[in-house]
Amino acid sequence: MKRIYIIAMLIAMTAMSVSAQAVKFFEKYEDADDVTSVYVSKAILRMMPDISTGDMDFSGVSGKIECIRVLTADRAEIAGKLRTDADKVVKEGKYELLVKVSEGKEKTNIYMKSDKEGMNEYIILNGSPNDFNAILIEGTLTPADVQKMAKKK
Repeated sequence: MKRIYIIAMLIAMTAMSVSAQAVKFFEKYEDADDVTSVYVSKAILRMMPDISTGDMDFSGVSGKIECIRVLTADRAEIAGKLRTDADKVVKEGKYELLVKVSEGKEKTNIYMKSDKEGMNEYIILNGSPNDFNAILIEGTLTPADVQKMAKKK
């Protein structure tokens, strides 16, 4: 019985570390030189429920978002390092590929991972050889919500 308890605890700790891996990646680079970092909390999203930017309309779904984290690098060396680390997080975290867009040298991939409590993580990776952007959106936002956001405009 003791052995089963220890194995269960190890599995639970591993699952927790995998889900926190994306957040650790963003925190690792938030104060790095030549990297722009943005964190948007649930509190600020609640204060602006009718957010609209570009072709996306966040009204109605901003309450479902826990936080948004963004990292941007405009130097090829730093962009390459971010890209390598982000790809590792996606692979080790077993994220599901939702969308893959390739336009010349610019590539965009959108990944998703869900947990048992209905929380979702979306990782959007975008870049070319000289720049890279990583966006993490955490919350109860569903793929259907994302589709609605795109269709409203």
